[in-house]
Amino acid sequence: LILVAMSASGPPREPSRASDRTCIVVGAGAAGLSCALRLQQHGVRVTLLEAADRVGGRCLTTSVGDLGVFELGAQWFHGQKGNPAFALAESLGLTPPTPKRRATTPRHLRSDGRPANADVVRSASRLLFETVSELEAGRGGAHASVGAAVRAAWEAARPGLLASHGDGALLDAAWEAASLRAA
Repeated sequence: LILVAMSASGPPREPSRASDRTCIVVGAGAAGLSCALRLQQHGVRVTLLEAADRVGGRCLTTSVGDLGVFELGAQWFHGQKGNPAFALAESLGLTPPTPKRRATTPRHLRSDGRPANADVVRSASRLLFETVSELEAGRGGAHASVGAAVRAAWEAARPGLLASHGDGALLDAAWEAASLRAA
């Protein structure tokens, strides 16, 4: 559990002496952070609670080896009109080029903005999810844990994937990203 004390860019306004307003905001994702800040700007004392070990909600940026950073969360835009995240992505050329803005396949980009080989990313993701499905069906063999079974599957499959795809750094990054997404 994370307990965050909020502070605005300027000094917080004093709460109303008549009501001494306080509020608890549950969740430190984009909406919770925005809500807490707005309340504080209006003189409300805010306590922000987050159950995860980090703030950010679905937004998750992680460093992956030599490839730089991967954005693992907030992969879908919920609404385009008035959505500043969509406007930013569109201005950077990251939205699909179709009229309805629906991509038929996900776009995988390296941290420098260059396209990544989607087959490599899909291969690593498929291996992870097929391994977990096999374990759920009781066909995973005798491993100490799900993590041990998944690591064993990766170690067995990686040489063949590397031989067929050739980009070891991207392959390892895709595996790490898939593992984080599944966790």
